[in-house]
Amino acid sequence: MNTTYLFSISLALYPILNIYAITGLPGLSVGQFMLVLLIGLKALRNGVISFSYFKSFAIYSLIVTILGITIRNYDWVDSLYEAFALLLFLVIFNNSTVDADYSKVKKWVVYVGLFAFVFFIVQYILFLSGHPISGIVSFLPLSNAVDTETFRLAQMGRDRLSSIFQEPAHFSEFMSIVLAF
Repeated sequence: MNTTYLFSISLALYPILNIYAITGLPGLSVGQFMLVLLIGLKALRNGVISFSYFKSFAIYSLIVTILGITIRNYDWVDSLYEAFALLLFLVIFNNSTVDADYSKVKKWVVYVGLFAFVFFIVQYILFLSGHPISGIVSFLPLSNAVDTETFRLAQMGRDRLSSIFQEPAHFSEFMSIVLAF
């Protein structure tokens, strides 16, 4: 399988993969790890990562972060983490605009959306019958640093269903993309 195909599928699955964390790498989700790994494989194959878009925004963001650290006395660790997260987002977003096969992204987004919708219907029926379920995978750590089992129990105790997402808003955001496709 070529990296463009895998990158396209990983990009489509990113909203789901971004829920879960990589054990041992704090602050890095499975989705980010997959996309960065595929960008790195492409760079090894082609010799360079192109960063043709958003250069001005990246420079502006780094300047604002540096000014925030020095002038406003922001916490260094938090500021560096935010700067790293922003650069990671820009690298992923830049490569997404260049390397993704949008027909594959669209197809996989629709597949995931159909699965999420069917799961939501089942979740709703079970909720009405008094047997709520969570769509969060119980054995994977969450990227928001909350204990998975605690989060699942809290999620099943509320009346706002979210399918395979953490929040109903995340589910509706993803489904709006599916509806657009």
